[in-house]
Amino acid sequence: MNILINALNGLKERLVNNDLVTQNHLGLTVTTSFVFNNAAEETDIKFLEEACKIILPPDYKEFLAIHNGANLFGMYGGGFRLLSTQEIIELLKKTNTFPFPKGWYPIGYLDGEMLLIDSAKVEKDVRTTNYLYWSLNDSLELKSNRTLKSGS
Repeated sequence: MNILINALNGLKERLVNNDLVTQNHLGLTVTTSFVFNNAAEETDIKFLEEACKIILPPDYKEFLAIHNGANLFGMYGGGFRLLSTQEIIELLKKTNTFPFPKGWYPIGYLDGEMLLIDSAKVEKDVRTTNYLYWSLNDSLELKSNRTLKSGS
């Protein structure tokens, strides 16, 4: 089993009615919600790659095959949004609004910042970790050194 599936299963085990109680930086407990979309069809995943001329990393394909998008750590309507195949296609159609470098595409967003994949750094059917970037104040920052750690 790969690290993505292990992390996803570990997170789901901690949820109670799709909610998770966490502690913020002030020591206060807050309840955050999680909503996972149904699985994408294999045809939807292939269509995304072919129509948009992008390469999806194997671990992201596996996520889409389990959940075609998700809202994570939601509070007051916010949270981290992982996009569905259709949402990615729609965003890529709006390249005048979101001018991504060639071969780059969004897979999520948080507080107006986008999580992007650089297709040039994705090797078909090979697991790598150097393809994820955040858009931060019109610049891009490598995020391969940051990981989400769950409690025990």
